[in-house]
Amino acid sequence: MGSRLRGFPYKTFPRGWYQVAWSHELAAGDVRPAKYFNLELVMYRSESGKVNILDAHCRHMGAHLGHGGKVCGEHIACPFHGWKWSAEGANVEVPYSRQKRVSAKLGRYPVIEKSGLVLMWYASDGRAPDYEPPIVPEFHDDAYYPVYPHGGIKGEANFPPQLLVENAVDVPHLKYVHNWTADEPGMGKFEDRGQSFYVETFGAIDTVKGIARLQTQIEIWGIGLVYSHLSGLRDMGFVSGMVPIDDLRSEVRLTTAVKRKAGDTGDEPDSFARAMIAAQAEEVIGMRAGGDRDIWEHMEYRANPALVREEVAGWLALRNFTAKFYDDEIKPPPVKETESAPTLAA
Repeated sequence: MGSRLRGFPYKTFPRGWYQVAWSHELAAGDVRPAKYFNLELVMYRSESGKVNILDAHCRHMGAHLGHGGKVCGEHIACPFHGWKWSAEGANVEVPYSRQKRVSAKLGRYPVIEKSGLVLMWYASDGRAPDYEPPIVPEFHDDAYYPVYPHGGIKGEANFPPQLLVENAVDVPHLKYVHNWTADEPGMGKFEDRGQSFYVETFGAIDTVKGIARLQTQIEIWGIGLVYSHLSGLRDMGFVSGMVPIDDLRSEVRLTTAVKRKAGDTGDEPDSFARAMIAAQAEEVIGMRAGGDRDIWEHMEYRANPALVREEVAGWLALRNFTAKFYDDEIKPPPVKETESAPTLAA
């Protein structure tokens, strides 16, 4: 099942790559329980350093491998009776039996690590990955402060990833929700690139040093990953990663790299960079009344919203892009312009 957000048209969780951890969180031999897509899972890093994700419950007696399971080389051993399971989900050892293994298997989910992000592939029909997200240039550039540990912030919210993705083409909200009020915000370009969707936006804000003119380049990969670059204050690259936990809740991870202060070679961001990181997190998952999260957690989703002419092209393109990642048999109708009200006679 998909989100229970009122009015949300999709019943399945969308196919794609999702961030489920930062690489630095998992050392070799670490085991942790996880729950995503209404699935009980176990995540572990093998002794060789590879992260694996499997269905959590041992096929023997049902013990949860994420609670007390132990890494044995590339395998994970059940805490209840010691049965060992491979990274592919196969049973490889029953330690106390003449029957050395059984044919039962655990579900396995593909994992990749890029730019310090641990990404899990999910598809409701079990299909293999059909695209791969790129690296994040700012996370590898010495001109930016290191992302870890100061640039990673995690939270939980009661809305599906679709809403975070749709934010990219919702230019007017920049003025009313995020106070881009020094000039009228606009969208310079948008483009469906197949497995990703690219958007450019611009606007201006008032600061203590005067007006700052902002430009954002955004690339959306699937439904779970939004890569952004912001310029106009101090250059910043960040990834908004969102993964469904169940039918209502989602886990949100923000990973941010800010350009260094001139001459600073230390790893800890200066006060301005820290303020930018904190402000970005507050704008996305903060509890501010009238902020994104407050609106998203209390809204009713409009599959066929009442749009004005300036909004139609961007929303239609993005909604057509996101529809590709859902496996529902029935898709929502395309968005269209709302009819103009008749002009009243003087």
